[in-house]
Amino acid sequence: MSELVTRTLEEARSHVLAQLRAAGLPSSITREGLTVVPTEDGTGWRTESEERQVSGIADYAALAYVSDIETGSMIPRGLRDVVDPLTSFVLENSSLGERQDWGFMPNLEGENGVFRRVVLPMVLHYLTHLADLATSDDTLVAQMAGDVELLIVAGRTRATLQLPIDGLRMESPVDHLGIGVRTLTNRERGAWVESTFPTGFESSASDFVVARPWDPFYPTTLVEIDTEVDPRSQEPLIDDLLRFALACFLSGLDFTASGFATQVARPRWAGLGFGSPRHRPFPVERRPGVRETVVTEEEMKAVIEFSQCVPPFTLAEASREDIAFGRIMRGSGSSERGLLDFAIALEAILLYGLRDELSFRFSIYGAGFLADRLSPIETYERLKRIYKTRSSLVHGEVVDATAKADATRDAEELARAMARKVVEVGWPDPKSLEAWALSGPTGVQ
Repeated sequence: MSELVTRTLEEARSHVLAQLRAAGLPSSITREGLTVVPTEDGTGWRTESEERQVSGIADYAALAYVSDIETGSMIPRGLRDVVDPLTSFVLENSSLGERQDWGFMPNLEGENGVFRRVVLPMVLHYLTHLADLATSDDTLVAQMAGDVELLIVAGRTRATLQLPIDGLRMESPVDHLGIGVRTLTNRERGAWVESTFPTGFESSASDFVVARPWDPFYPTTLVEIDTEVDPRSQEPLIDDLLRFALACFLSGLDFTASGFATQVARPRWAGLGFGSPRHRPFPVERRPGVRETVVTEEEMKAVIEFSQCVPPFTLAEASREDIAFGRIMRGSGSSERGLLDFAIALEAILLYGLRDELSFRFSIYGAGFLADRLSPIETYERLKRIYKTRSSLVHGEVVDATAKADATRDAEELARAMARKVVEVGWPDPKSLEAWALSGPTGVQ
């Protein structure tokens, strides 16, 4: 199989290269892209333009010139005949030619399905990722041959869930238990700036103004979670990313993000025919005022290990875990710190299944649950204020801004502390907390 893939890629390269030369087009072109560099005083960053050599058919116009555009497709003329042996092999040795429930051209089947969803994306990926179409890349060929084998034999590919963030700066890259955290390269940051920075002038044909954030989000760090997936699966895999993000918040590591996570097929070409990349809303958005924290390798490994202990949860609020952990995620990741989110999380931890004396139990149970970590007297008083402020808000009363800010800060701290203890030792036991309350803890009444 490896020999077949190698031969196919090289024959495709030679075929397209001959077409470019026949048309008088270059095998390599120069493009400009942005890169991010630190300022001289070290207090910020700026962008610079840099030249990059890319494949001749990375240029859309060149690809169109050597393609049979009368058929409505951007496929180099004669390429299908070149790759037919590989297409037939994939069809005979896998189920990738079957109709799909979703994704790119789902109704295609047989050789057409394999060619359009698997072989063509693979070949174009190779041809467009060469710095010069006149020179092969043996390392890339060998890598792609292994990727094809995994896809055909196992019917699976790798997928990486990516979350660009800001607020955490790694001293060194970490790759632990399937989770990687590293600093984005200057070129990667430049690509982000290019994708978000408005270009050109706004049209004057209308009074309509396109809304754009005045202070856009620019990430510095990348979180990546790697796993094996069926490329035909529709669901992005954000469960482990939710657990990692919650572990950061419960460990006192605040960060901001764009509000989206992206699932990317590895290799990239393997997902192109099945709808990759896939973007999924993620409950951490850009928030002002988050100070940068430098994180050591040991500290991040501890957070990752702690995340593995967090019970699985979603944002669907279909379980106690969903409500408690999901609300802490929403409150921690929102641009407006959410008192009600943290209060609901506290109630899910302390009052789950209870119906009577909720206000008193909320305060006394919370004081008891955290008695081994925080002063019971102070915790009891803080929880009383939180419950009172929360009740005023949900009943439509105006709450003093300072009181609301104080209650929000207390609710965030206590919700995180209780959630961390839940992960470490389990949910609080109402009977034990009732016994603790009846024992008459000093200062709590």
